[in-house]
Amino acid sequence: MVVSVIIDTLLGITMTKYLTMAILLFSASSFAGSAENIDACVADAKEYTGLVLDEFDAEYSGNILASSEVKWKDEEVLCEVKLGDVYNLTIQGEQVIYKDFAGKDSYELDATLRNETDRAIEKLKSRISLLQQRMDEATKKLQVAKPDHKEITKYVEHGIEKASGSSN
Repeated sequence: MVVSVIIDTLLGITMTKYLTMAILLFSASSFAGSAENIDACVADAKEYTGLVLDEFDAEYSGNILASSEVKWKDEEVLCEVKLGDVYNLTIQGEQVIYKDFAGKDSYELDATLRNETDRAIEKLKSRISLLQQRMDEATKKLQVAKPDHKEITKYVEHGIEKASGSSN
């Protein structure tokens, strides 16, 4: 029993040391993160609008699990940032950066282009499947006696032309 008490005491001290070190490291990284986040907001405000912000006028509200907020009340600037990456930046009511894009119109255009691209990829996948099927049929025809090379070639080439939208 005495050994158990000694082990529990030592483990308790060790755990306390680890917990204290974790808190200190976490606090230090939080301060470093705030400077990095403020600098990211200052840099993006200048890059996107030419507005020069003073990092010492910023009001920082850190959030470890979600985006942090940086505000400049005099310039009417709100910046949502995490790990040095600006997610949203609003300057005088204008959304300059929206969900990591250069404005809401860029975000919406990305979504539209992504949908169109995904549809085109699906269409191409179905064409690939049809070409593979056509080639398998050609292979079977070439494995029987007296295959018509000219007709089989025409059949495969026609499929390629239809699938790729080009004429050879």
